[in-house]
Amino acid sequence: MLCMQLRRILLTAAAVAVLAVSSAAAAVTARHKHASASGDWTVSLRETAYGKILVNSQGDTLYLWAADKPDESECEFITATPSDPLSNCLAVWPFVLVSNAPTAGPGVNARLLGTIDVPQGDEVTYNAHPLYTYISDTKPGETTGEGSPSFGSPWWVVSAAGNAITRKSKATTEKKKKNNQALIGAGLPLDLPCLALLGTASG
Repeated sequence: MLCMQLRRILLTAAAVAVLAVSSAAAAVTARHKHASASGDWTVSLRETAYGKILVNSQGDTLYLWAADKPDESECEFITATPSDPLSNCLAVWPFVLVSNAPTAGPGVNARLLGTIDVPQGDEVTYNAHPLYTYISDTKPGETTGEGSPSFGSPWWVVSAAGNAITRKSKATTEKKKKNNQALIGAGLPLDLPCLALLGTASG
């Protein structure tokens, strides 16, 4: 019974996530365009559950993709299929495009900032990593794309040193502990398949 309930929860969460991706795209794109057009594009640091990470002028989290090569985006070559617009990598993980040279906020190393030429314009890089936003991050400081395996390789938030932050957040660790404690307190069986489902649901 417990496993069936957890499976229903996971299926419902997956369906909600698909809808959220579609509805979030317009909001993030609008913020991204505003930041690019402002002429004052700054890479800053923001304190999060993962520590201090790179964000753009609007506070949107910036990500790197493990599949990219130094100063070269692989995401731009993954285009959409007619039946699935979100199979276009850049539709889900938009480029960070600028009209002027990006500047470094406090704690950000200006020497690591750069740009590369892409068909859409000038794409911001940090430590030779092309940077992206994520359409499911609907508010400044959100990090819902952290660790996502979409398009075949993980996406990571970026440290001030220009490296991927791959550790789990404090919030995720605490959430898993609370879930386990709640099940144990309720006297529910914790068989291995259910634990695996619980871990997946807790992220």
